[in-house]
Amino acid sequence: MSPEILAAPPEALSLLRMGLVTRFFQDRVEVALDGKIHTAICSSGCAVDPRPGDLVVLFFPEGHPPVVLAIVDAGKTAESSPRTMRFPEGLVMNVSGRPFTLNAQEGLEIGSPEVRLRSGRLSGQFSECEIAAGSLTLTGGMISLIGETVRHVAKSLERVAQWLHDRAHGSIREIQTLDRHTSGETMIESESIVSIQSKTTLVASEELVKIDSDQIHLG
Repeated sequence: MSPEILAAPPEALSLLRMGLVTRFFQDRVEVALDGKIHTAICSSGCAVDPRPGDLVVLFFPEGHPPVVLAIVDAGKTAESSPRTMRFPEGLVMNVSGRPFTLNAQEGLEIGSPEVRLRSGRLSGQFSECEIAAGSLTLTGGMISLIGETVRHVAKSLERVAQWLHDRAHGSIREIQTLDRHTSGETMIESESIVSIQSKTTLVASEELVKIDSDQIHLG
């Protein structure tokens, strides 16, 4: 396709042309036009970085290097890596009147030293959710976990709460080494049986050990 002149004001040397990208590096673009290679810069309006083979619109301002305004047609060659977008001064998007929707057919990946989410309500639906973090902090007035299976796997698990209520139909705890319980007062209530089975059982009290029952069987 031969380059076309899109606009050429008669009173100025500034004009718009179309050319083919031969190379892109950092914020510079090499464009083939009229048998020559022009080095241009990308404007902020050209959000997607061009690639070799793309047909782009070039703006030639008088006394300044050419500027790539937009990509007219992407190259027909198979792309082995995703397109990139760069915003050196950051990106702020304001949407009013309707929800902001982002659809990604092949997955969505966000990489940043820090990600902050601020919203009145955050909801998500996942068939599978995996969170890997060196340090994870959840702070809220009420945190509810509802599921058929909730599994915690950790070397150390610390729970700090003024009031903690666990309700379950059945509960099984398996501790391989040491299980230590420390509290100001401990109350164990059971409607039927409390069973303690061990190779060695030690009961020690500084003041009083009291056992009340209709029947007491030792041995």
